[in-house]
Amino acid sequence: MIPSSLVTRIVIVALLLLAAITSILSYVVVREDFAEEQANLDAGIELIVERFVPIATRATYQLDVQLAEQVIESILSAEYVIGAKITDDLGQELATHIRYLEIDPNPVLAAILEPHEQTLRLPLVREDPFETGRFKQYGTLEIVVSRLVALS
Repeated sequence: MIPSSLVTRIVIVALLLLAAITSILSYVVVREDFAEEQANLDAGIELIVERFVPIATRATYQLDVQLAEQVIESILSAEYVIGAKITDDLGQELATHIRYLEIDPNPVLAAILEPHEQTLRLPLVREDPFETGRFKQYGTLEIVVSRLVALS
């Protein structure tokens, strides 16, 4: 017969081993989910860039404030975009909007996602109509993305 203190030690060691294995598996699952969410966010940002840079370029080329405002409104329809600005080649704003969000970030998520905001500055370039084969920058599209909003 096994002494009861030995049985107690075996049970405690087995429980600790089970807790360690469960923690490791949980960490792996959370890490994979986080990586997938990051990839989805990056794909969403790439899609915004693909769709709106040509239109924003046209707005700066034509100095069309209404078109620039429509582009900004459309970009801000993505919940993780908290600001956008279109400027012409002289730095004058055609359209801008910043959305202030009042969220209480999870402290663990906030620590992992340092820095919380990412600013993309995209040159708005098209072929120069007066010099064939040469490209000219007509402005800049600036997009501010909040990773806390996207991943919370």
